[in-house]
Amino acid sequence: GPDGRYWVGGAKGIYRFDPLAANPAATVQVVVAGIPGAGLHPLKSFAFDDQNHLYVNVGSISNVCQNYTKFADKDPQKNPANFQGRQFPTCPEVEDPVNGQGLVRQYTIGPDFSVSPEFTVYAKGLRNTIGLAFDPDHRQLLAGENGRDAINKFDPSLSNAELPHERLNVL
Repeated sequence: GPDGRYWVGGAKGIYRFDPLAANPAATVQVVVAGIPGAGLHPLKSFAFDDQNHLYVNVGSISNVCQNYTKFADKDPQKNPANFQGRQFPTCPEVEDPVNGQGLVRQYTIGPDFSVSPEFTVYAKGLRNTIGLAFDPDHRQLLAGENGRDAINKFDPSLSNAELPHERLNVL
């Protein structure tokens, strides 16, 4: 990380520690807590830019919003039944501004290397960003994204072996 310590992404947060300390476990600090970690893609990849920002992946609960109710509460107003392979016109998990998933959050790192708990949604509609990297030469955030699983179950005419392709996105 920007402070020279090791930063690690877990299912619900970002942590840092000093592996060279006499007791590394005693140096573990929670840097960002309370990140949604439910569903199929809980682990957090992250990247730093040169403007004191931390970008964190919040993986999707589902497979492209299909079968969303499998993981969410059963309130029909929030989560219409979707077990027949139908897609939502918009994805409820992405549209939640506080607990949304399937997106990348941007946090600000302070001069003391603390991370503000406030964040902005930097990009959304991403199933699972497994890798994030900031390209300082082009000032771009790059994201490796897993494509959807079992595409042939949604449309039998499509091939799992050929579609969808994994992608490298410029966010």
